[in-house]
Amino acid sequence: MNTFIVLSLLFTTSLCQFLPSHRGDFVSKFGDYTIEYHDEKGLLLIVVRLDCYVIDAPPGSPVAKILDDPLTRNAFLPKVIQLIEKGTGKTSTSIQELTNKYHDTLVRALCFVTEVYKLDVNSLLHS
Repeated sequence: MNTFIVLSLLFTTSLCQFLPSHRGDFVSKFGDYTIEYHDEKGLLLIVVRLDCYVIDAPPGSPVAKILDDPLTRNAFLPKVIQLIEKGTGKTSTSIQELTNKYHDTLVRALCFVTEVYKLDVNSLLHS
């Protein structure tokens, strides 16, 4: 009986980390693109088909400031999608590297079986 209780608690605890209320500051859909901003972890995650793109957005950075304001965010995100579609600014990385840097279990769960890229958006910040 004690084993059942312990396993139930572990299962419930592991599920709680994936509840919608823990999914980041915003989740947006643009066609096939799912975009999530995790300000506490300092990243913007974009998932499309079998690809995951991560943009570094530490607190106080130019990217974080853009994402914190709905008006600038709504202008910025379509440009990010265009960058992805052109295939520019991306660098292959691994899920382990992202896990080590961000310690974000949701990124690990969503990008576990996908191609994973870091996306450089500096060209969008100066345009």
